[in-house]
Amino acid sequence: LELMKHAARADPVASFEGARRQGWFRDVFCGLMAREVPLPFKVEVLELLPVVVRSLPAAMHPAIEAALSTMVVYDFPVRSSDLPRGSSLLLEYCAALDRMLAALVAAPSPLLFRALLPVLRDPEHVHGAAIDAALRQCVAALSDNECSEVFDALWEEFQEATHHDALRSAVVHKVLCPLVHHMSLTAATRVFERRIAELMAVLDDHHFEGAERAGDPPEQHASRLTVYVCALRLVQAMYDALPGKVVRDAVNARYCAGRGVAAPKGNELTTAVMKLAHAAKSKQLATLGVRREAVLEYQQAAYNTLAAVVIATQSKEQFFTVFFFKENAKKGERIWENIVDTAEVHHFEVETRPLPSVLDKISALRERADKARK
Repeated sequence: LELMKHAARADPVASFEGARRQGWFRDVFCGLMAREVPLPFKVEVLELLPVVVRSLPAAMHPAIEAALSTMVVYDFPVRSSDLPRGSSLLLEYCAALDRMLAALVAAPSPLLFRALLPVLRDPEHVHGAAIDAALRQCVAALSDNECSEVFDALWEEFQEATHHDALRSAVVHKVLCPLVHHMSLTAATRVFERRIAELMAVLDDHHFEGAERAGDPPEQHASRLTVYVCALRLVQAMYDALPGKVVRDAVNARYCAGRGVAAPKGNELTTAVMKLAHAAKSKQLATLGVRREAVLEYQQAAYNTLAAVVIATQSKEQFFTVFFFKENAKKGERIWENIVDTAEVHHFEVETRPLPSVLDKISALRERADKARK
């Protein structure tokens, strides 16, 4: 390990020059990350991770990813709360996680994002603030090509039905949506030209309460809602990031091509999204057996998407009035009850300046007395 560190520091270019040296670094790194090696030693090995990811060719990355995945599976807890607070086990785990996050920032690569996926499925991670900060820092430093590469890699992970709902939601909320807002206009347009058909295929499946799904278990309803909310967030990010003209001229054309529309008018995609988002106002999903918070999240995501579409594509006041504020009690179209948690009880404490303590008063009297004597 020390030999590898010294070589990488002294001359990283020469150390990884040629297939033979690259293969040696790969094999030794993977050997030092083997399952039987204790985690504290792996923390030291992970110091090399940024230079290994940057210097080894892409053909060797699967071996590095496999070594990292083995560590995550066998040395990391399923939930961070499984480890006692303040224990040496938790400190070692966080140290290894910090090394991986530092590598992600220094050498962003899809393999590192994928290796960290099991960590993202823990929504209340004890190291959550550090994880979120590293993800933001990484996304902010990516080029357009890197953004597209990471987006495509994590899009496949989002589409993976076997992944935990919390993981799929975290991938969209913490990585994919920030990537959309960070990309240039050209790069974001290309991403949605590639993915708009798949996104709308998810949103078209919006009949949650239909008779054909009456026998589905609550867990399946909850999973379907999670995926739908994620798709809504991505569509919202598209309308937030792209001007309406770009959506109409570029993304809409690709959407219509997938739907077999021979002569698109330019508003087909926007009309479809507005209908889907507006229809959410009258959805009665309480009978599905899912958590109230999940239904609220769905309604909020639909309203936010509708708002993003209207702001990006409309200029007349009537559209804002109808879609933002108008309710229809006969049709069951509600707004306030849908987007605000009316069951939550808010407690607003009286905020006053803290009264000075006795010691503070005595100290102030002494200071004044000293000044008077002087």
